[in-house]
Amino acid sequence: MNIGLDFGTTYSVISKINRKSEIVDDYSVEALRLSAANLKDSISSLVVKDSNGNLVCGRNALVKMRESGSVVYRGFKMVLAESNEKLRCERGYDLVITPERVTETYIRFLFDQARACERIPIDFDRVVVGVPAVWFDSNKANDSRVFIEDVVKESSGAKSVEIISEPELACAYFTDNYYKNRKKHYNGKILLVDYGGGTLDLSLCDVKYNGQRCEITLVKRSGAGMVEGSSSLGSAGLAFIEKILELVCKKNNIKMNNRNKDYYDCINDIEGNLIESTESFFENRTNSDELLFSYVFNTGMKELLKEQFCEVFINEKSYGVLYEDLQKAYDVIISPVLKEKLDDMKEYIKANNIDGKNLKIAMVGGFCNFYLTQKQICKSFSYGGMDDARFRDMMSNVSDCEKAISYGAALVAEGIVDIKRVAPYHIGFASMRNGKIDKVYYAVHKGDVIDPGKVYWHPENFSGSLRDIVINRSDITIEDAKRDRHVEHGELDGDYLDGLEHITKADVFKFGISLDKSLIITVHVQVQKLNSNGEYVDLPADVQPKPIRLGNIDSILGSLRPVR
Repeated sequence: MNIGLDFGTTYSVISKINRKSEIVDDYSVEALRLSAANLKDSISSLVVKDSNGNLVCGRNALVKMRESGSVVYRGFKMVLAESNEKLRCERGYDLVITPERVTETYIRFLFDQARACERIPIDFDRVVVGVPAVWFDSNKANDSRVFIEDVVKESSGAKSVEIISEPELACAYFTDNYYKNRKKHYNGKILLVDYGGGTLDLSLCDVKYNGQRCEITLVKRSGAGMVEGSSSLGSAGLAFIEKILELVCKKNNIKMNNRNKDYYDCINDIEGNLIESTESFFENRTNSDELLFSYVFNTGMKELLKEQFCEVFINEKSYGVLYEDLQKAYDVIISPVLKEKLDDMKEYIKANNIDGKNLKIAMVGGFCNFYLTQKQICKSFSYGGMDDARFRDMMSNVSDCEKAISYGAALVAEGIVDIKRVAPYHIGFASMRNGKIDKVYYAVHKGDVIDPGKVYWHPENFSGSLRDIVINRSDITIEDAKRDRHVEHGELDGDYLDGLEHITKADVFKFGISLDKSLIITVHVQVQKLNSNGEYVDLPADVQPKPIRLGNIDSILGSLRPVR
């Protein structure tokens, strides 16, 4: 069985394809209803350490989190890439209970729950996992992708595990949904605005039908995740909720942090009321014009900002959360970042002459259900109401917003939709002189559509030493690498150097770069020796240096290392 997993910051969803007959198009996508989630189709991404030091998940965690001495872990996915021990400590982690251990416990729990569902086998064939798009732009997050891939493979027993960006997976679902709504395949651009609990991701994708299936290729990406040096969990939904609570505490002169016994009860109460009010709002609106422009924050209804949205309990005393608190928190945490990233994407769309006839806009992630988020996005793109074709035919119902990533992952896992892999950066090696870059030799360029597993060899032969791998995230490369501020480099060690130790000054070698389906880098070296005829010939395959798969490519820090 093939499944798709949306490992979310606040909630997670596992989905599969249900084939109803032998007819190719006769299928549906459905989320697994897990027993630990009371048979709902999403489960809280929550882990609690109880008073005995045990880590618990699911509905048991909701009970344990209220017990004295318990420690609550939320948003742990977002802390994986954080190396600052102080910031980890502020979130309740230590040298024993690390974000990695919490994540591994939770993912193992998810697959145990999936196996417990009816008709689910012991092991899975292909698992596709969605992660934030910004995880493909950050050096630190590269190691997080490797970690998630390894943990999912071990927990699921799957033959194949692929890590793909959440917006691309959501695009897969919306493309499939368009076909079901219109009875024809979509060809054009789709802009995905993915606002979840931890990250904001904007991805512009190109969709083409190749006669058998839709192919999706990433064209442009922008977004925001963890704020460097901040203990706040990113710039999205969870950080927004935490800000609301901070504002309530400040105006009532209450000192509180995430170690306080009432902290996560308050967070859950605010979050629950946001979800409930949003669902109620959707149910009471029959068309999207009303949905997007008629809520309490519009001109002429500002008096409602002073009304109470919900209440929280701190030290057994009730405190009101006003609509005004939601507005203030949104203006601080969400609005500036969202505006910056929307403007960046709009400039790209304009510069590349992408007109509305060939563009669809879709919103995904639980926080995109929030009315202020929808309002800002739609006003930014001058939403034209019910007749605006850019916003039509992507969703059948509002709940698609929250499950689109998992649904899309299931479609990709089943082979119904194909995601083309695109190199997230330029990758090559550098020759060094006096400890500084002398020249860079690139094998892969940012934006290249790559064939996973294929080795892209640099055409030149080298002699001597070539040990510094280069990662360059700029859209273009410049001739003088020594002045290119986007170039990051670090010396490979360990197995890589061991593989080069037998190369003599008389030998030459080539280097190559491959990326797998999760876009993890592997370095390849091909050595040639001079034969008796004065010709360079390849060494036998069994004595060539072994390929080295890289985990942490935070090469500025020189922390490159091979992973299993």
